[in-house]
Amino acid sequence: MSHLPVLVVVVPIAGGFLISLVDLILPSVKKAAVLAVALSHGCVLVLAAFAALSYPPLMYVPGSWLPPVGIALRVDSFSALFLILLAVGHCGSVLFRLGSEGSRQWEGKTAALTALLFGALAGVVVTADLFNLFVFVELATVCTVGLISRKQRPDSSVAGFVYLMIAAVSGALLLFAVLLIYSATGTVSMSLVAERIHEVPAALHGVILGALVVSFGIKFGMVPFHVWQPRAYHAAGTTTAGVLSGFGMKVYLYALFRLLWGPLQAPLLLPEIFPVLQVLAMVTILVGHLMALLENNLIRMLALSSVAHGGYILLGLAAAGDVGADAAVAAALFHIAAHALMKSSLLWSAHHAISLARSSRIVDHHGVAREMPVVMAAFMVAALAIAGIPPTGGFFSKWLVALAQGSLLPVLVIALGTVISMGYYARYFVVVMAKRPPEPLRQVRSRSILSTAVVVVFAGVVAAAGVAQGPLQSLFVVMAGSLTGSGGLP
Repeated sequence: MSHLPVLVVVVPIAGGFLISLVDLILPSVKKAAVLAVALSHGCVLVLAAFAALSYPPLMYVPGSWLPPVGIALRVDSFSALFLILLAVGHCGSVLFRLGSEGSRQWEGKTAALTALLFGALAGVVVTADLFNLFVFVELATVCTVGLISRKQRPDSSVAGFVYLMIAAVSGALLLFAVLLIYSATGTVSMSLVAERIHEVPAALHGVILGALVVSFGIKFGMVPFHVWQPRAYHAAGTTTAGVLSGFGMKVYLYALFRLLWGPLQAPLLLPEIFPVLQVLAMVTILVGHLMALLENNLIRMLALSSVAHGGYILLGLAAAGDVGADAAVAAALFHIAAHALMKSSLLWSAHHAISLARSSRIVDHHGVAREMPVVMAAFMVAALAIAGIPPTGGFFSKWLVALAQGSLLPVLVIALGTVISMGYYARYFVVVMAKRPPEPLRQVRSRSILSTAVVVVFAGVVAAAGVAQGPLQSLFVVMAGSLTGSGGLP
């Protein structure tokens, strides 16, 4: 029995406590400890992912207590993609932070919280038990509140409290759904629930699905539950926002995918949920882009863009309502992977621009591109990709989501969203390319080779993904088949 499924959770959680201990007794090696934890976790995540892609799904049963008495952890081809994204996010965020201004404050408290967050997110991906899914989601919530509030400013405290209240509603709905499932089926094991869910009355099944959609919709910013996101990302700062938007929200989308196809068997038993998801996705796309177009703060603009792109992914999920809709799920997976790199590159590039201009207001960024051409070139490449300009990976992921739609209206919404996003990114390009800044820009020390390399590599990978979209699409179809072809049974 492989121990990799449990190690992807144990390593970062133990690492978080190790970082805190080192910060207390041996602060001179904090950087080494932070980097060691991130690299160790990244290695374990990648090994688990490639093992699941190469062999049958990995299973781990702690204490050899099989469900329904015990719990199980599982990694298959579908979850492998999200483990790889978490590896990229954990290692990338640490490397970027270590090369950025303010890393001394970050290495202690925030580094420990970041490690715990990635451990909780990995737990969400590998768990095959509904109650443990709830536990890991709540652990991720606690870590997120700490990361949002860590700057000890009034707006950070307020944003952290707002997120805590909204997350409490999300957690209550998730727990409510788990309790309903347990009362109706007598188990919280995903595989056993999938075997018994057909015995649940349709009305109760609908209530469970509704509670789960709203719960995870709050987490990834589905309209109208997105109000916390711009405030929280602005308060947390660009580096933490890159983690939450680029990688955190993808795990909550993963959970929704897994639950709909796995224990709840929604395509078979309640296909009516998918037209509802389609409407919610289209509203999310349009509202997110329109609010971003009206926003004058760079971090808030990028946060609202994340809201819209959650809608694109949800639109792919909605199109996959037919049983065995591998192409639609694969399109959603392609956009999940592309958005993770695009949005983290954008937010981390924005960190340098904000440090230089001493403001996150777009109007204060005149001439920034002339002061930091490499970083802003990476920002522009990532922006072109996320807007959907060919031949980038962002264009092809949107294109595949559009091809998966069964009607014209969602395609028109995707096209309109693309046009709107081009408008607000073009507005920012005009500002940063100005000939002369209205006031002297601050010379900052945060533009190290390491932090610059991270954003350049991420933007470059997204650009190159367009060239390699054929093999990537084939890989995503295989991953999607792990979910839809087998029913996604853990």
